[in-house]
Amino acid sequence: MATEPISGFAAGLLLKAGATAGAGLLGAAAMAAFDPPKSRRELFLQAATAGTGSLVFGKLAVIAATKYVTFAPADELTIPVFFLVGAMSWGVFGALAKLRKLVAEKGAGKVAEKVGLGGQ
Repeated sequence: MATEPISGFAAGLLLKAGATAGAGLLGAAAMAAFDPPKSRRELFLQAATAGTGSLVFGKLAVIAATKYVTFAPADELTIPVFFLVGAMSWGVFGALAKLRKLVAEKGAGKVAEKVGLGGQ
């Protein structure tokens, strides 16, 4: 009998982790709708980045959201915040990957010119 509450707790923990990771992956799907991946590899990278980003940064974002959205409890904000963090994580990490590729291919001067910091 002692194992029933523990297994119920473990199942609840897995369900919560699955729901939050699923919200992050759903965020990745939203990003993929706006910027479709060119290959299956890129689709996998988008999903992995969004899922990992939402799991790593989602709880911090929920804490921050509860400070600004005072009328809703943290339980009601968890899934929408994880969704947004998942969607935004691909945008942030995808931009960093493109910047790294641009620097490797064309050099820092070209990046500065593209950003608007280059001399005219």
